[in-house]
Parts: sequence; structure tokens; C-alpha cells
Amino acid sequence: MTGVTMAVTIDDLEAQERLRTLVERMDNPAGFYKQVGEEIVQSTQRNFASESAPDGTPWAAHAPSTIRQRIRRGQVPITKLRRNGFGQTLYNSLNARPSAEGVTVGTPMPYGAIHQLGGTIRREARTGRLFGRENVSVRAYTITIPARPYLGLSAEDEEAIIELADAWLRG
Repeated sequence: MTGVTMAVTIDDLEAQERLRTLVERMDNPAGFYKQVGEEIVQSTQRNFASESAPDGTPWAAHAPSTIRQRIRRGQVPITKLRRNGFGQTLYNSLNARPSAEGVTVGTPMPYGAIHQLGGTIRREARTGRLFGRENVSVRAYTITIPARPYLGLSAEDEEAIIELADAWLRG
């Protein structure tokens, strides 16, 4: 019985080149993480604008004492974590730090954590200058700050990151 043979030759130079490019990209993903960081910072800034957590939950309302204090200072008492364009240090300090291993997004401000997580500040009794007067005694008190989460990923953020990854891998 006579056999038959078929030879197939595949010119895979283009496929090899694309795989080589993909491997090079995967060896240095810092560019991808930079894009992800920028996206998360922008999303976090939108959380400040909407005064809501990444999941859309509105931030807690101001305490009546905060509203009174802001009115006394001539400030609009309704904005949260911002003071009429002044004191936006937390907002302006948001940053992303990409590396080859990932990206961190946050703020270096020491009060950033208490606004994100909430907590209680305990002030000890003291004597000092108050409202221009010397040697004023101030009794001990506590301040409770509700959590107003601004950092985190929403479902939309996760989708955006997937789209960034897809575009980055495609080159």
C-alpha cells in the first residue's frame, strides 16, 4: 500500500516577534502601573468631587459643631474634606508611585488615615494661647471623626484597569 505525506511549513517570524515584544513588556510593567496609578488618582479625585466612597456611599454629614465653626470662619459649611478651595492639601497630595512590582496610591498627609478610616482624637487638658489670650485653660476633650473613605477601587475602576491592561499588552 502506498502512503501519502504532506509537509506543512509555517512562517512564524511575525508571531515570534509579537511574543518577544510581549515578553519584553511583561519584564518591565512599570509603564502599565504608571497608567493604573494615574487612573486611580483621577478616580479618587472624583470621589472628593462627589463626596462619596468608591462604592458610591455618600460621606457622613458634618457635625453641627463643624458647621458652626466653618460659619464663624466665613467658610461655606457644606463641603467635606475641603474648605472652599483652601485647605485642599489632602486632595492635592494624592499621588501614585509605580514600580515594576505594582503601584501604590495614597497621601503622605498624617491626617489622611483618620479621614479614610474614621476614629477618635483625644486631646489632653492644657494651658496656652487661645483666641489671642495667654494662659487660657482648655479642658480635655475628644473629637470623633467619621470614616469618609476616598481611596479604593470601584467596579468601574476595576473595568478601567482591565481595559488599560488589554491596551498595554496589545502595544
